[in-house]
Amino acid sequence: TVIVESGMIKGKIEVTAELVIKSGTFTKEIELVSKTATVAGPAGLNVTTNIADHKVVYENGVYSVVAKIYVAEVNGVKYESIQAAVDAAQSGDTIVILKDHEIVWNGNTFIDGTMAAMVVVANNTVTIDLNGFDLTVDANKMTQDLYAVFAADENGHLTLMDSIGGGSVTATGVAYAKSGTTAYCFMMAYEPGTSLTVESGEYTM
Repeated sequence: TVIVESGMIKGKIEVTAELVIKSGTFTKEIELVSKTATVAGPAGLNVTTNIADHKVVYENGVYSVVAKIYVAEVNGVKYESIQAAVDAAQSGDTIVILKDHEIVWNGNTFIDGTMAAMVVVANNTVTIDLNGFDLTVDANKMTQDLYAVFAADENGHLTLMDSIGGGSVTATGVAYAKSGTTAYCFMMAYEPGTSLTVESGEYTM
């Protein structure tokens, strides 16, 4: 275990085991170079890793390395959220779901800039293929009004389908009532010129 009590570290630090930071200034990144490496210290440090298919998480005052969990794929590239795949997709692309998982709001996906939605397609035309997998949404976990699970906004066109069969999306819970309403919808084509098409799959709320 290496302990930093104070001072300024001007070079890059590579951590293979355990680093404890009690105080100090770091001008360059701290890189976790093994899967078991950790850094105990304050939030806001520039802690990274170059280990393939892994990322750094910060929990309970400790930075550690965890495996990425890929849930969607587009053009051979895998993503950790459906929205990330939507944002990377080109017009006409199909986003393929890779596993059963819960769709969690990322904190910055909105319809018309103000209304929260789980997945938003804007200025693009994409298809989401459930690929036989089951997705869930729990509105009780929202900290802001949820207006839609899937939404098309600003010339967005979204098609939902299930090429394998047996795939589903199930939404439960009551949307956060910050504005005094608990109503939300499963799918929304918000503006003129947008569209949301369901070709196959099972959708329940």
